[in-house]
Amino acid sequence: MLSRIVKSCVVLIVSVTAIGFLTAMGSQEPQAQSQSEVSDLQLKRVMLSSGGVGYFEYEAQVSGSEELNLAIRRDQIDDVLKSIVIFDDQGGVGTIRLPSDAPLSEVFRDLPFGPEALGSLDQVIRALKGEEIAVTGRDSMTGRIVSVVRETTSNESGQAIQKHRITLMTDEGLRQFMMQDAETIRFTDSQLDAEVKQVLRQVAERSAQDTRTLTIASQGEGSRRLTVGYVVESPLWKSSYRLVLPQGQEESEDETEARLQGWAILENASGQDWKDVELTILSGDPVTFRQNIYSNYYVLRPEVPIEVVSNFVPDMDEGDIGKRQVVRLDGSMGAPQGGQTKGIEGFRARQSREAASMDGIFATTRERAEGEMALPLANFAAPEPDGALTVTDEESQLLFRIKELVSVEDGESLIVPIIDRMVAAEKVAWMPVNFNEPYPLAAVQLTNDSESTLPPGILTVYEVSEVEGGSPAIAFLGDARLSIFPKGEERLTAYALDRKVKIYSSKSDAAETFSSLKIVDGVLEYDSVRSMVTTATIQGPKDEDRVIVFEINRSDGQDLTVPDDVEVTKTESAFRLKTNVSSGDASLIEARVSWTAKEIQSLTRTRLAALRLYAENSDLSGEARAVFKQLASLQQKVQDANQRLQEIQSRREAIFKEQERIRENIESLPENSSIQQRYLRTLSSQEDELESLDGQESEAISARDAAVKARNDFIRTVEL
Repeated sequence: MLSRIVKSCVVLIVSVTAIGFLTAMGSQEPQAQSQSEVSDLQLKRVMLSSGGVGYFEYEAQVSGSEELNLAIRRDQIDDVLKSIVIFDDQGGVGTIRLPSDAPLSEVFRDLPFGPEALGSLDQVIRALKGEEIAVTGRDSMTGRIVSVVRETTSNESGQAIQKHRITLMTDEGLRQFMMQDAETIRFTDSQLDAEVKQVLRQVAERSAQDTRTLTIASQGEGSRRLTVGYVVESPLWKSSYRLVLPQGQEESEDETEARLQGWAILENASGQDWKDVELTILSGDPVTFRQNIYSNYYVLRPEVPIEVVSNFVPDMDEGDIGKRQVVRLDGSMGAPQGGQTKGIEGFRARQSREAASMDGIFATTRERAEGEMALPLANFAAPEPDGALTVTDEESQLLFRIKELVSVEDGESLIVPIIDRMVAAEKVAWMPVNFNEPYPLAAVQLTNDSESTLPPGILTVYEVSEVEGGSPAIAFLGDARLSIFPKGEERLTAYALDRKVKIYSSKSDAAETFSSLKIVDGVLEYDSVRSMVTTATIQGPKDEDRVIVFEINRSDGQDLTVPDDVEVTKTESAFRLKTNVSSGDASLIEARVSWTAKEIQSLTRTRLAALRLYAENSDLSGEARAVFKQLASLQQKVQDANQRLQEIQSRREAIFKEQERIRENIESLPENSSIQQRYLRTLSSQEDELESLDGQESEAISARDAAVKARNDFIRTVEL
């Protein structure tokens, strides 16, 4: 049946006038609908996420059981198949159909021609010899195709033209007609005609490269609302801020406020216009995946050979393996190994990590209050009377809902205000950790006292001052970066270099104080408190007061000691010290960072220098210092013995090298020459010295072993 259907698709093509063949074929079978031709499904809601995706929700009023079409861009099909969700208020959801992604050549797999034959009607008819067609026109007849013959004739002007004579086997016998003179060519089998139209519809749908049409079946009774939503890739929306500072705030003792404006910049790159849609933007880190769902995949199966009975062929005799040597794969020689088979490595499926829960991000509510325009699954805060949007701070993301309906043409950008209010702000001179400049950064310490988290973005800083008799003057100070800003927290944002302030810092060497120490079974365990002092010298401006923020590296478990007039806070990697410097003054801050260190080491491997330090450390008891003094003395003897042994061995190696040189020279000299005799005397002397060194080495080894034994014996007796 498949072969019959596919073959007959071409016969249907000839059911048009020969002159308008290709044009008529296109007019009979509509192409995939463009977005503007989508049925009653209308775009109602858009959610754009900072995760690089967008949620698009459509609605339609349906009655009874209907089918709705939705055109989707080809590059979005995978995302739509992954995420589409459909709700029918009072009915049920049926199937969703769309054209297969199999290549067009699959349709013609069983045909005697490929898709390229559709451009030439005579090739199609030649390939379908034996099919019955009905022809109307100058010659009307019904019969089965016998042959197609191309003929060259001349028109009235004498120009050569190509025509095709088709021969049919009819009830009256063989009859002929010219293909170009036929008005219609159709199938006589109505069922076959319908089947061919379906195949041609698939061909037409596949030929649409940029869109695919989803046909959604809704099953139910009565009039009701159908909702369709999906998540597809979308451009990342961005946020940016403007901060306007009042001039001279550092001279005021009261808390200063600055005006903070925030904007969201987004683009409509969905391929369709947004007309009166509910718009929500989300800031968060949702887990998003891509998967090539639309393409065809086939399971890789092992091929099993067909069992064929064959004659048995005995192996050839290769002789006694005990008398034969072969080279193995590892390059060694030996008797051949029998009974070895190659292992077959199977395919290992790669498991994806479990994605974080995303409940409530892009779902759709089924019930809405009459006249209410609430967004899906979002309990938004009560709107402020004069606000342009409502903000909801969810557990994993921040939602900004635009109150008014939005219209944005495809390809246009939109800038939406997300905050405009006075916030607590303080200008400071900020010296971050590892900032390699004598000048600190000019920065603003902001407090988010709003009701929601603010997404990250660029912050442009201005300063405004009153001008007598005129409008306020605004000056640009610089740009800063604002990280994600939860409500109730503070952020430092640097926008310039403050060259009116100089800060010089230095660090002392780490000091160590023992808090506990014990020796058990030759193992030294001790806790010590280590500390390092950072000294910062700050020179403030001559005519202005300054708030200084100075940072010091920190790690977990460290404590900080500073003067009483210095305020301390902690970040992930630094202690943040805050102090005031009056105009024209210099300030000195000493900050001591201390931490407890625990050491465990074997006394036999403790270095001599460390033992001497322990022996002289006043934090230890007299008994402990005496133990370390004795250990240092014994370790010194071990070290001296090792050094003596190394000296002997080094001298012997030097003699060996010298003798090698002398022997090479002797070989090139005349026999019994004076220089040869001198070399021989040197070799004799060196041999005597080597004999002496052998004895010295034995003595040095004995001395070294005795020193090690004395040290280890003492260590075994020590307990503190």
